[in-house]
Amino acid sequence: MFCDVCLGVLQRHENRQIERQSEQRTMSFGHHRNRSDLMLAAESGCYVCVVVWRTVSELPPAFLYTEKMEEELIRHGCKQDTLPNEDILVNLGDNCYTHAELCRHRSRSDYFELRIRYGQWNLHRTTRTPGEQVLVGQFSLSRLAASDATGDLGLSGSGASQDTLSEQALQHAERWLKNCCDSHATCSDEKTMADMWYPTRLLYIDSAKDERYRVRLIHTAQERPTGNYFTLSHTWGRLQFKQLTRDTILEFTRGIPLSDLPTTFYEAIFVTKRLGVQHLWIDSLCIMQDKDDLSDWSHEASLMHKVYSHSHCNISASVSVDGSQGLSRKRDPAKLYRPRVSLNMDGFDTDVDGEYLNHELSDNWLWENRVTGNHLNKRGWVFQERLLAPRILHFSHDQVFWECRETRACEVYPGGHHSLRRADCPIAKFKSYFRGGTLTELSTSHSATDLEPYNKEDYHNLWRRMVESYSSTQLTNPLDKLVALSGVAKVVSTFLGATYVAGMWRETLAEDLCWSNPVHVTTETTWSYSSLYRAPTWSWASTDYSVVFLRAQDTRFTLDVKDVCVQYGTNDTTGLVAGGWIDVAGPLGPITLSLKKGQDNLPGHVLWRIDIDKTCTEPQPDFIVMLNVRTSDSRRFEHDNVAGRLFFMPCATRRGMGSNFGMNALVLRVVEPDGGIFERVGMAYALRVGGLGDGQNPRVPTDVDEEIKARLPCLRYENGIHTIRII
Repeated sequence: MFCDVCLGVLQRHENRQIERQSEQRTMSFGHHRNRSDLMLAAESGCYVCVVVWRTVSELPPAFLYTEKMEEELIRHGCKQDTLPNEDILVNLGDNCYTHAELCRHRSRSDYFELRIRYGQWNLHRTTRTPGEQVLVGQFSLSRLAASDATGDLGLSGSGASQDTLSEQALQHAERWLKNCCDSHATCSDEKTMADMWYPTRLLYIDSAKDERYRVRLIHTAQERPTGNYFTLSHTWGRLQFKQLTRDTILEFTRGIPLSDLPTTFYEAIFVTKRLGVQHLWIDSLCIMQDKDDLSDWSHEASLMHKVYSHSHCNISASVSVDGSQGLSRKRDPAKLYRPRVSLNMDGFDTDVDGEYLNHELSDNWLWENRVTGNHLNKRGWVFQERLLAPRILHFSHDQVFWECRETRACEVYPGGHHSLRRADCPIAKFKSYFRGGTLTELSTSHSATDLEPYNKEDYHNLWRRMVESYSSTQLTNPLDKLVALSGVAKVVSTFLGATYVAGMWRETLAEDLCWSNPVHVTTETTWSYSSLYRAPTWSWASTDYSVVFLRAQDTRFTLDVKDVCVQYGTNDTTGLVAGGWIDVAGPLGPITLSLKKGQDNLPGHVLWRIDIDKTCTEPQPDFIVMLNVRTSDSRRFEHDNVAGRLFFMPCATRRGMGSNFGMNALVLRVVEPDGGIFERVGMAYALRVGGLGDGQNPRVPTDVDEEIKARLPCLRYENGIHTIRII
């Protein structure tokens, strides 16, 4: 169903505000007038407003246009004419809480998008085009054939299940699994019994005549399994439960009382058996958990890429915060449907202008909201599990979702849907390359005929996108930062023949070093540096925050990587790191750091900026700094500034308008001046660095006198280039 406001947009074109010409024909409308109206519409069951309210209610209070835009500027780089300034925006004065855009696809007259935005409507003063707002809902409208144009589709009706662990839900899972194994060329992996790989230990599920399950632990080297095995992804939480240890291993091999197992484990056993499989792998029951002896854990952690990639299917307890909450969720099937609406075609310049045609509306964010955004999929270890598992059953809030290399589906869209494929691009792309435990040289991204040629640069870019996604996940133990991604690193390293160095690749270090933490610092942000060493400061793995990498397009990476050394905590070169350094060469210059207030419309926000040494010969560009570790304490760098310990080394440039360049640079603190040893403090960026220099490269803003250059701390200095070591 739809509320009257949404029907006013879709059918009556009410409260129309602005229209603009672009590749798509777009109409803009006022939507709900205030927060209360939106909330009431969501509570009444409006399909659109339920999604919008869920997003709006989770927005940070100070989330404004300029904050979003500045993050994008840092992430992607920016043309000079898109740089915000203080007076470019003017408010129209309308009092709508949300706004709607109805857009026709540029080449398909049968496909529309409905976008809902939150915030005040703005116009650029010069171009009179709509400014950016916060997108809080995006929906597809696909035209229906006349024969399909009546009634909503979904789970409602006689026999509709009230539970995500019902027989109806598991029948969907059974069909997805069978169809994937029988007909998906990209998912099939024919193996003989001799080819089958099994984890060190598995749970064997047997059923007695009374249909109760008997579960025991087997050692696969001694008791060779037959057939496939499932795995379970779950959150441990704070729940105390019986685990595999020296004291319990004998008991587990004889049989595990089901009453001793958390609800999630019991229900995962039920699903495994129901889908015709007799073996299940659960970390806490198949890996020794003794705190005083981590040898088994370390060995098994190095095999995680095999455990998940060789599994038949992974069961994901997506919304449970611990084992007591299980897979099952109660639901109202009447709310699970595919809504249809008669769309007003007037004004869209189509061959049916002025008519009303039936369309099916779908939520483009369904996958993000119900799979990616779930509690479990925000966990660091699960990120890798999801990448490597060939098939996954996600038990979500109100329905079961299916994910394999070729299809994403759910109970509402059992045959799949285009809106489900649009999300999680790095994960979806990796899974399309990953087959039979290894990467392939051809991608079948969404169909068996959509082939992409193998390109090493594509894989390195894909790795960076995956790290960006992974860096925003959470880890209980910060020391697991690299360990929890080591399985994926092994797969990529084997395929590319590349050398893995603390989360990066030796062959592309000049690009990989250009990461940053582009999140605003507020006056409440305090310095919080992890006391647990897990990576050198030049690695993204050294920070607790989400990171982004510079996009390579139109970017020239200028660092010359001379040498690199990493000391490992174990024999696994993709796991724990005990130390490391990198030698890089480039022009070095002295700086100081200062804290300044953000824009007037970002109350409470502050920015760290670079003050280039006053002996510089060129005008000072405006460099904003993204610190490895966030802080709003203006005294944090006082001592370093006075002692002259802060420096700047350009690492990337982008050609801008006219003679201007965009520039990124490493911000460094010297820790051993005599040895030329530094640590990375952050990344700086400037959108305008003037001067063409030699005609190809910009003049370096740190271009101080030759006498000063020669005295700067370094390993070597020659012809304006300093070689330094970063630890």
